[in-house]
Amino acid sequence: MDKKILENSRYATIKNLLVNMDLTTACNAACPLCERTNPELLETIEHLPSIQWYLDDFKKAFPPHILKEMAGFSFCGSWGDVIMCKDIYEIIEYICKYCPGETNISTNGSLRNEQWWEKLGKLGDKVKVTFAIEGINQEMHSLYRQRTNLQKILNNAKAFLKHNKNAIAQIILFEHNEDYLDEYFEMCKKYDLKKFRIIFSGRFVAMGIKDFSFIDINFIPQKLKPNKNITMKNFFEKYGGKYNKASEIIMNFEEEINCKWSLQNRIFINPDGVVSPCCYIGHIFFHPGRWEMNNKKPLYSAFNRDDGSEGKVRRVDLEDESGWTTVVFWNNAVDELNEVMTANNGNAAFIVNEISNSLLGKFGGFLALLGAWYYTPGFLANQRSVLHGVFILYTLLTIIGWLMIGDKGDPLGIFTTLDEVVLIIALILHLRTPED
Repeated sequence: MDKKILENSRYATIKNLLVNMDLTTACNAACPLCERTNPELLETIEHLPSIQWYLDDFKKAFPPHILKEMAGFSFCGSWGDVIMCKDIYEIIEYICKYCPGETNISTNGSLRNEQWWEKLGKLGDKVKVTFAIEGINQEMHSLYRQRTNLQKILNNAKAFLKHNKNAIAQIILFEHNEDYLDEYFEMCKKYDLKKFRIIFSGRFVAMGIKDFSFIDINFIPQKLKPNKNITMKNFFEKYGGKYNKASEIIMNFEEEINCKWSLQNRIFINPDGVVSPCCYIGHIFFHPGRWEMNNKKPLYSAFNRDDGSEGKVRRVDLEDESGWTTVVFWNNAVDELNEVMTANNGNAAFIVNEISNSLLGKFGGFLALLGAWYYTPGFLANQRSVLHGVFILYTLLTIIGWLMIGDKGDPLGIFTTLDEVVLIIALILHLRTPED
């Protein structure tokens, strides 16, 4: 992330910037209503790429002089659980060292051991963790938080709280757990959890359904139903606090609509590094089925506005010696970009890049040459030097292509290129040996 880009943005400034960020697409859980979950057998959806940020990636995006001006981070994964990241402790430690603001983590909490969580708690009060605890026993909890262990979560939360009091127990209300809140609060307090977040799910309304059917990890048909006895109003009347009418205000479209994220100077970053004004727009680029269109083909994504007109959005990845930046173009800018790229053979370069750096493309080319090598067609009989030459030329072209436009930081690209150099040497040596 370049400081100049943010300073020139009319939506966000570096000073007191809040960043909501997805660091990974990996998750140990299989929550039925999650966007990354296929409700049939609760497997991960197709087209979801495997991504995680490492410490070096994070340092490049957020150097110390940037972190010192920021207000904080929130890691509440839309596509994965942040604790799945290999370097997540080191990333949080790095943030705490330079950023004056808080680091908020939302997790199912069923990962790592108690020693790890105790160590995380020692980083200080700037680290806050929300643990997803969905019931008073394993059966109630795991109806939604599939593949997680309630006792492990409670133990991990207690370990974190040994040196840090900023932990929250979060529960999403459904029909199967809403009548057990008193028992829920008492259970959590036994593990030193004294702060709570109650979620009134809006997904049933948004999806236009009365319940949600799925097959659980034990191949048993299950059904989730929305809460019906507890409302926001009677919850606050019973447990204290003020009734929050924010949802009613948002639904009143006759009033002036203000972007909550812009008012908070907050941005959202997808796992692939795309920066968006909020998570809702961020999902345009990362929703199932859109990944291939937005990343594998030089096309734009079209959508229909409420007035019937067509909107366009396109993202382009730019890279130089200082790092990479993703630029997002909207509407008329998409057409202008396409014209510029066409005039400068941008699309042709894109296709060359895809072919020369595609592992599948390389594999297909080498497979064809190997076929010609071992099952020599008639017209290549007694053309030993020709076969060697074609093999060497093809390998040399893939190396040149990688040197010109390949990702020099990709370990797989470096390994395959070195392997191709060895192949060329072996072919030359083989050509010099007499035929059998």
